[in-house]
Amino acid sequence: MFQYDISRSVDEIKAGAKTKYYPVELSKVLKIVKDTPGKYAVIGIPSFIMALRLLAEQDKVIKERIKFTVGLICGHQKSSKFSESLAWQVGIKPGNLKHIDFRKKLLDKPANNYGVELTGMINEKEVTIIKPTKELLGQNWGQGFFKPIASDFTDDVMNVTADITLGDAWLPEYTQDSKGNNVVVVRNPRIDDLIKEGIRTGMLNLDKVDNETIFRSQESHYRHTHDELAYRLYKKDKVNKWRPLTIVQSSNDIPFLRKKVQDLREEISTESHISYKKAVELDDLDYFKDEMEKLSKKYVLLYKLILIQNKGMFGSVKAIVKKWEL
Repeated sequence: MFQYDISRSVDEIKAGAKTKYYPVELSKVLKIVKDTPGKYAVIGIPSFIMALRLLAEQDKVIKERIKFTVGLICGHQKSSKFSESLAWQVGIKPGNLKHIDFRKKLLDKPANNYGVELTGMINEKEVTIIKPTKELLGQNWGQGFFKPIASDFTDDVMNVTADITLGDAWLPEYTQDSKGNNVVVVRNPRIDDLIKEGIRTGMLNLDKVDNETIFRSQESHYRHTHDELAYRLYKKDKVNKWRPLTIVQSSNDIPFLRKKVQDLREEISTESHISYKKAVELDDLDYFKDEMEKLSKKYVLLYKLILIQNKGMFGSVKAIVKKWEL
């Protein structure tokens, strides 16, 4: 449904823009880069940019022609069944999805409250349906529906080898703008000069913020990808299973309830692949929804326990009473 391609104009860049939670690969465009002299910039998630950096150390043509890398902040990857399952929930059965916009802006909602636009065939008619993500099972990013195992062993939150990194500014002071805002981390002096010139001429509107603000925008991502990766590594090491080398070191030293969150995320991710496959075989979406909603309810309950623990029993009761009054 999606693939890497080369844009040679502003219109082509705009046509290829927007988030795609869908598996793709780079070999086709890298062949074009090697066969076609020129200067290239590549946009990619952390694992792709790191792979390009390593490739450039071995391939002189790639190193010479790829001038810039633009990194995206990425929580985790998805299998193709993620989009398929969202479509099935609005009545577009597997095999009948033609297009999906994973991040449809809802102009009367905050930026982090977006929708999904799906186009496909229902009863031999092409339809387009827009649904808020909150109405679709599998859109809680923490639960990790359809996540590949590899995504649980990256330790790169901010796409650290990219010349410039872009990501969602998930901060209260920015999410109220339905059009969205980005955090921007610049590591390349030439790009830094371009951005400063854009600010000077009024073409760009950027706020200078400190490291703590950037961190806050991805706080939960850091917790999962960096802090609690140690526990996932520990679990692999404990049963002598292979796992990649990481900057983060294996450790069992995280709070008990956070261990349970990690255990449950692994279970949800694994079960999403298994239950969806079974649902397709049965031609029964409800089988998938029933199996996954059981785990989703456990996940919600676990976070309620964490809330109680963090607030203390008295503080939690006060919060519940306040919510009830509202």
